[in-house]
Amino acid sequence: MSTDQVSTDQVPADQVPADQVSANPVLWDLDERGVATVTLNRPEVNNAYDAGLIGGVLAAMDELGGRPSLRVVVLKGNGRHFQAGADLKWINGVRPKSAAENETVSRATFEAVQRLNRLPIPTDGTRIGRPPFGGLYRPPHV
Repeated sequence: MSTDQVSTDQVPADQVPADQVSANPVLWDLDERGVATVTLNRPEVNNAYDAGLIGGVLAAMDELGGRPSLRVVVLKGNGRHFQAGADLKWINGVRPKSAAENETVSRATFEAVQRLNRLPIPTDGTRIGRPPFGGLYRPPHV
């Protein structure tokens, strides 16, 4: 798998070894009340999104969407900032690729935002700093 493809091999937060936390760009957990916490986990770059974070959001929404006990999703970011927009180093690495590869990356980003927007349950973005995905996702008020 090349670095610009979207990864979907994310795991629940409680199953990530402590020494690998920063290696997992998205962590999630579902508690007994049906409250899911989805954590953007790239604090070293202010949770800027790249292929791994996009894939992690998609995987978390896929996994959580099938849980009948799910009542609400809380989206948050590790570190000082909620989410800083695109990772410019990643964008600069994608830019010289083919138009088709750039379109694939753009569609994956769009799909991650759309899945958050289309959740049939309340979503709350717990944030400090900038809104996620460059402001494209704005959680509904619950």
